[in-house]
Amino acid sequence: VAKNLFLSPSQTYFRKVVEAGISVLIEVFWTKERILEVYLNIAEFGPGMFGVNSAAQFYYGKSASRLTPEESARMATVLPNPKVIEPEPPSEYVLNRSRWILRNMEQLSGRSFLPKPKPELDTLAIKPDSLPVLQPVDSTEYLRIADSVLTGGADSMRTLEY
Repeated sequence: VAKNLFLSPSQTYFRKVVEAGISVLIEVFWTKERILEVYLNIAEFGPGMFGVNSAAQFYYGKSASRLTPEESARMATVLPNPKVIEPEPPSEYVLNRSRWILRNMEQLSGRSFLPKPKPELDTLAIKPDSLPVLQPVDSTEYLRIADSVLTGGADSMRTLEY
């Protein structure tokens, strides 16, 4: 936060010393929640994309406060290297790392964040005799059915001429 908020991007020993001093002051005067809030609002989430809200809008079309736990974990996965890692479409790394983040969130909070596994569908046992036999419909019958749907059941007559 100190580097991104108060200092230039230059990489000198002097700047590192100043950054360390500012970091200590930030930790003394700001809560951890405030530090995280400021960081997420100034962090780079992609080339030229700063702040979690702009990234959430770009990747998911909604504000950061409306992200699902899975989407939030994917956004957190981007932070170490936002110019290389993108949350969407998720790579194998992003999926694995976001699952790791969600598991840690569960352990720390005691709440469930991982998506529930979907039950696998067994092959349906359909007896061939139980399937209805459909008769071919001629064009006049098709038009009668369409008319009844479109007119709310009112009678009308149409014919096709060849």
